[in-house]
Amino acid sequence: MRFGRLHCGQFEASRRREWLCTNGLGGYAMGSVAGSLERSYHGLLVEATAPPLGRMMRLAKLDPEVIIDGETTALDANAWQGGAVSPDGTALLESFHLDKGMPVWTFLVHGLRLERRLTMVPGRHTTLVSWTLLDEADDVTLRLRALGSWRSHHHTSPDGGPAPSIEANGETLSVQWPEAGAPLRVKCPGGQWQAGDAAVYQGFYLRLEDERGLGHGDSQRYLGQVEVSLTQGKAVIVVATCEEGTVEDGVLGMSKARSYVRDLLAARKKVSRWDPPKVEALVLAADQFIVTRDVDGAPGRTIMAGYPWFGDWGRDTMIALPGLTLATGRPEVAAQILKTFARFVDQGMLPNRFPGAGEPPEYNTVDATMWYFHAIELTVEALSKEEGDALLRQLVPVLDQIVEHHQRGTRYNIRVDDDGLVTSGQEGVQLTWMDARVEGRVITPRYGKPVEINGLWLHGLKALSTFRQRLGMDDAHLQDPIAKAQAAFMRYWNPESGALYDVLDTPEGNNDGSIRPNQFIALGLSSCPLSAEQKRSAVRVAGRHLLTSHGLRSLSPHHPDYVGTYAGPINHRDGSYHQGTVWAWLIGPWVRARLAIGDNPTAIRGDLQPILDQLDDGVIGSVSEIFDGDPPFSLRGAPAQAWSVSETLFGTALMAP
Repeated sequence: MRFGRLHCGQFEASRRREWLCTNGLGGYAMGSVAGSLERSYHGLLVEATAPPLGRMMRLAKLDPEVIIDGETTALDANAWQGGAVSPDGTALLESFHLDKGMPVWTFLVHGLRLERRLTMVPGRHTTLVSWTLLDEADDVTLRLRALGSWRSHHHTSPDGGPAPSIEANGETLSVQWPEAGAPLRVKCPGGQWQAGDAAVYQGFYLRLEDERGLGHGDSQRYLGQVEVSLTQGKAVIVVATCEEGTVEDGVLGMSKARSYVRDLLAARKKVSRWDPPKVEALVLAADQFIVTRDVDGAPGRTIMAGYPWFGDWGRDTMIALPGLTLATGRPEVAAQILKTFARFVDQGMLPNRFPGAGEPPEYNTVDATMWYFHAIELTVEALSKEEGDALLRQLVPVLDQIVEHHQRGTRYNIRVDDDGLVTSGQEGVQLTWMDARVEGRVITPRYGKPVEINGLWLHGLKALSTFRQRLGMDDAHLQDPIAKAQAAFMRYWNPESGALYDVLDTPEGNNDGSIRPNQFIALGLSSCPLSAEQKRSAVRVAGRHLLTSHGLRSLSPHHPDYVGTYAGPINHRDGSYHQGTVWAWLIGPWVRARLAIGDNPTAIRGDLQPILDQLDDGVIGSVSEIFDGDPPFSLRGAPAQAWSVSETLFGTALMAP
């Protein structure tokens, strides 16, 4: 997780790698190693105004310059529309690394080394940026120029957005935008701020937005600048905050952040002894997605689907929960998340996503609810018997309601059919995780009886039966539905391909034999009723079509609808999203399916290692959402994705000796 001059001493190399820090509230700081703004989401302080959503840009940059013997040298880079890069301090960047998840830059200027560290205070909209002179020298001054704006992190602001009022008071700069809540305050101990005039710095070139076919010109307002003397070994910790009250003490804030990380790593070591060098980074990345979500004034927890642009989604949360919490030794957090989502179950369904503060959840999902049973089962196994029983007493009534609603039918034609399998589908609505739409057209509708839905349904019925027995409750009413679903599931075997059908009983009256990865979800569950020979054949056949270095393709390359590159305008990207694009999270179902057929764990570790290697790219220390289906499997989509991190981490836990 360390990079020298080869990877960070040149602008083009260092601009393509990113870092990410989060605060557990939905707020974050994110940027490129070069210091250049490459996304609309890059900034030192993005505030979640309605945690964990409502995220607004506040402080974009603290552009640094160092003055040594009267000579001024810029340390970061800025890329501009038209191709200019000015300044470009990357030639001075000697190294970049993560220290227990904390980004650290080391610059070499006129024979002197300076170190910059950055973190966020857990539970606070506060970013800390520490500067330390590592060598002995006299007359070294650090100058920081603050740039910021008030806008949604999803958007650009070519005109700089609303103008703030700015006040400088010694060590503290205060910036108040008209529509913001608390002001942005930036404190530099030992410095004297000069208030800026809110002039607009226009023409920042956001390369990564350009690659996504989106607006790529942005502006920031000049908020002020500060100078402070540097002394060898004495850190100057700049504190940027949107919190009310006294500005956080930088030294105390750094101590809180380090203590929090130590606790995370200590919990992980309780549950796994297999610890490749990068698994520690994955443990820290896992925590970045776990955030608070208050429900009717009561504290709760949820999972952000990915950074920087996703919110919390029911499906992603339930898939990611085991790896992010259980594989990191935090089952109590898993239980909090499960109880939070129980409060949103409606008509037997978990919400697909939360649109924002005060808006009702959206329930267009058939699979989030199925994954809920699976997440509860794994969490109960990880808790003590007393804690597990207490959780079940609270959640079993919710699960009973879910089963009842599915048996009599709920939204979007989701219901249990006469054969005991779940069928679903409504024109124009995407219900499974393959949910892309282009101009209102669902790309992979999968109407009928998708294989993973019914694998999870059967597994959920069996789990609920076990839960009720554990609590001394009657489960006789579940036995017939289990038997019917188990017998009907055998229809998924496709003797022509030697793998499983993806969907049974489509509206066209046929079964979809496309080779897709969804079958591995069902094959990896202990309740899968297929024979050992059928399971082994399906894993081998489908695996040859779908396995890549970074996960599984979403469709066989031999299918006429296969698209091997995810790039360009949004319509093309959405059209290829589940038509061949590689998804890293699918490595989890693949690992479980291989274990289910008795494959050698050493060989399975080989499937996980390339994803661990990918931690050096994109957001360093995290795993991307997707990759191209064709070699070289270039990184695409959200650069830090919850279920990608989760399933990689959970896979390493399953491989532990």
